[in-house]
Amino acid sequence: MFQNRPALRLVLLFAAGIILAGWCTLSPAFLFFLIVAAVVLSAVVFRREASHIAAGFLLQLSVVLLGMMLQIIQLKDFRIRELDPRIADEPVILIGTIDTEPVRQERRISCIVRTERILRHGSIESDSRTVMLLIRLEKNDGEGEEFEFGKRMEVHGILEPFPFQRNPGEFDYGKYLALNEIQGIVSVKGMVNIRFDGEADGQTFRALTYSVQKTLYRIIDRFHSPRHASFLKGIIFGYRTDIPVDIKQSFMDTGTIHILAVSGSNVAFVAFILFSMLGFFRLPRRAVVAVTILGLLSYMVITGSSSSVIRATIMAIVLLGGTLVERKAELYNSISVAALILLCWNTNTIFDVGFQLSFAAVISIVYFYPRLELLIKKIPDRFEEIKGIDAVLKLFAVSLAAQLGTVPFTAYYFSRISIISLVANILVVPISGLATFIGAAEILFYPLSSGIVQFYATVNDFLVWFLLGFVRQAASVPFAYVEAWRFTPVFIFGYYLLVIALFNLNVPRLRAWMLIIVLLMSNSVLFADILSLTHPLCTATILDVGQGDAILLEFPNKKRMLIDSGPVSRQFDAGERTIVPFLKRQGISKLDYFVITHAHSDHLGGAESVLKHLDVDTVIVSSLTVGGQQLRRVLHNAELKHAGIRTVSIGDQIQIDSNARVYVLHPDGDQSGVKNHNNSSVVLKVLYGNSSILLTGDAEERSEQKITPRFGRFLSSIILKAGHHGSITSSGTEFLNAVHPHTILISVGIHNKFRHPSPSTLRRMTVDSADIIRTDQSGAIIFVSDGMNWTQRRWKEALP
Repeated sequence: MFQNRPALRLVLLFAAGIILAGWCTLSPAFLFFLIVAAVVLSAVVFRREASHIAAGFLLQLSVVLLGMMLQIIQLKDFRIRELDPRIADEPVILIGTIDTEPVRQERRISCIVRTERILRHGSIESDSRTVMLLIRLEKNDGEGEEFEFGKRMEVHGILEPFPFQRNPGEFDYGKYLALNEIQGIVSVKGMVNIRFDGEADGQTFRALTYSVQKTLYRIIDRFHSPRHASFLKGIIFGYRTDIPVDIKQSFMDTGTIHILAVSGSNVAFVAFILFSMLGFFRLPRRAVVAVTILGLLSYMVITGSSSSVIRATIMAIVLLGGTLVERKAELYNSISVAALILLCWNTNTIFDVGFQLSFAAVISIVYFYPRLELLIKKIPDRFEEIKGIDAVLKLFAVSLAAQLGTVPFTAYYFSRISIISLVANILVVPISGLATFIGAAEILFYPLSSGIVQFYATVNDFLVWFLLGFVRQAASVPFAYVEAWRFTPVFIFGYYLLVIALFNLNVPRLRAWMLIIVLLMSNSVLFADILSLTHPLCTATILDVGQGDAILLEFPNKKRMLIDSGPVSRQFDAGERTIVPFLKRQGISKLDYFVITHAHSDHLGGAESVLKHLDVDTVIVSSLTVGGQQLRRVLHNAELKHAGIRTVSIGDQIQIDSNARVYVLHPDGDQSGVKNHNNSSVVLKVLYGNSSILLTGDAEERSEQKITPRFGRFLSSIILKAGHHGSITSSGTEFLNAVHPHTILISVGIHNKFRHPSPSTLRRMTVDSADIIRTDQSGAIIFVSDGMNWTQRRWKEALP
């Protein structure tokens, strides 16, 4: 496989090194020494003809080490340049140039600024940084028309903490920013904190490129409605900013979202047009190839130079170059050369979803399509008489081949697998290709005749109207897609193993190896289950839901209890966005108990989403009468889902596991006179063996003063979940002395308007040297108990 494909071997080794760098603790200098040593030793072994195998192994090892070294250097460089605040709400002054088109959404504007100088804490940093600006417009600020690509500006703002992954398996926005080489985030309140310095500089290369882009976009905008124009700009140029959310969602649900990104088909189309037009003038082959390559490079720059278009452009250049030397390019080598160039330029590219999907699709087509085509040829002759059947089957084969390679990635990143895409792509791909062709014709004929352009635009409007309608209907088909929340890297490996085995059943040796690997994987899964039975654990997960609470308890007998469901607002539903996805990623589709500690929206906001997407056996509340419309709606939804509803009060016990006990320490039975819902919070103490955790909801000092004398030493717990997000009204001295926790957990949102946790409360908590862990600083917090003690599971450190 690798004998005639040296580039494939090289890129696989290099990629392996980049991935392994996540676990490597060696310095770049030491890795460089190892690389030199491996290369020198390989040369010595080869010259002495001692062993060509050993020499080859050492050279391959040096490639792996090179990938590790370059990735570690890049990571260290980013950490040095990363802008993280040294103090809370750190003020900064930026002087720089707007480097992207500003994005406007309601009264907010975001854009990327390439800085010349940064002033912070009285010192000036003159090295260039790439910073994302988040501007919130005030009432008298207008619409922010002054923002324009290339404009120089001075900005006074607040340096925000650099984002990180908040919950296990969740989208890592910080990683996304790092992949796009954005090194900091600055928030700005109002135009009064921004001063523009003259007009935009239109003479730089990026400014000229942007100008060309805007000119081409305006042509499309002039002849089409905003909805159709946004779609056409997406399929022709890969510009998706203006595409409505419902269109994107429909294409995602039908597995046809790939047409909204410039890829190989677009590059092939541009190459075909250029090659045909230049060939018509009977120019020399070298001139035709050279101009075509320049045209492809220009198209690559205009479309934003995404991984897919760079990959396709490099492959096209390799293939065109092969025509000059009259040598056929090997496809796997061409793909590998494209990947190697991208990875050498930026090793982080390997972690980019677009890079992975792009290369997975094209490799899958190259590998599987010839095998599927052989199956098409075995179709009886009588079916070939049906007009167009051969073309339809081949389109289906291309769609199936691409999906075979990309299914694991779409399942892993987007938690869904499109079923209808196999059929939808048969229609979507050719129609979108035709729309792209006509859209290009509109642009080419625009300088010549508006009438011709209008004719093309009318035809294109019909195609786009039909295509969008078809995709919308296809997305509404039942089972258009299935959810796939637990597609782990192990499953991905097993999937590819199975698919490749199915296509190579006629190779006896490969069958034997596949059987051995399947048996090994099955045994590993089996022993993992046996291990979990012999070492029963209790797990407490405090999810990061912002300013609110959501705690999952998992008991040794596999039963689960969710305590609260976080906040809900117009922009954010903790149940829909955080809790349900987390539970499904853990393979949890049923909750045995769902405890709503009290009727405040930051604790029951996501409850409706939880009840909608999960089966709940019993909902527990402190009272059926104390609470507003939101709680009544939640209880009504629970009844519709046939969930039991139970009220609890002081002295009750929740039976959930024979090895664990859950005691209710608060509230009193009658809550009718309680005006502050915080003081009707359900307070639970969980005992598992000798380990304990106390969960206090939003109980304030008034409640603590009732609990403390009644339970005394029984309150003592290894872990305390602080009441009311660490506010000044909770965690009183007497109560903290009674609990005497080793660790205190605070569930609190970043920059919350209540300024939780209170500094005075934090001081009270640190009197006995308790460890304080906060979700606003650490993200989700996970503790695991073996019955003796609680141990924090540092889930982020397990990630590369």
